[in-house]
Amino acid sequence: MINRYLGDDGFSLVELIIVIAIMAILAGAIAPALIRYIDNSKKSDDIATAEAFYDAACLAISNPDIYDGDEGFHGYNTGNHIVTNDKGETYTLVTLCWMTCDKGATQMGQLRPGNNEQEVFTDEVRKTMGIPSGQDNSVIKMKYKKDSGNGVPHRWLVCRRKDNDKIEIWLGSDDDYGQPIYQLQPELCKEYR
Repeated sequence: MINRYLGDDGFSLVELIIVIAIMAILAGAIAPALIRYIDNSKKSDDIATAEAFYDAACLAISNPDIYDGDEGFHGYNTGNHIVTNDKGETYTLVTLCWMTCDKGATQMGQLRPGNNEQEVFTDEVRKTMGIPSGQDNSVIKMKYKKDSGNGVPHRWLVCRRKDNDKIEIWLGSDDDYGQPIYQLQPELCKEYR
């Protein structure tokens, strides 16, 4: 005769299905919160990087040997962008320097001047941020690369407002001239709050 022990049959199929269903419900509830947390963490990293760019650019522009306010430094037409911030102010930005963050881009990771007249300014920003000059490809990565309503950002832009000479840091599009799409410094756009 076969000896059977009571309670040693393992889990029934119904019990396993119930456990799997409970796990699926929990995963469905937790996943959106986890994704939101990861996205907010990436945005925070980008905001911190923008603050470092901002501090370096403000330091460079405050040096009279680098920037004396003469018209020659103000950039050229292709680096000018008309933008509207979250306050509804419309003004012109001049791109002083920029960095593409896309893998495979020909100038990826190089902090490039907006034009030749801005090379000294760009070198000062590089030095302050610890970015080697030349073909180094030491990318300051952009962590959050999702479309938040204005497009997907592809490059860092260090800009100067034409109306008041103040520095602003924006994330730019991947078109030829890097249209500014998200402002990160000195004020944060609503998509990154």
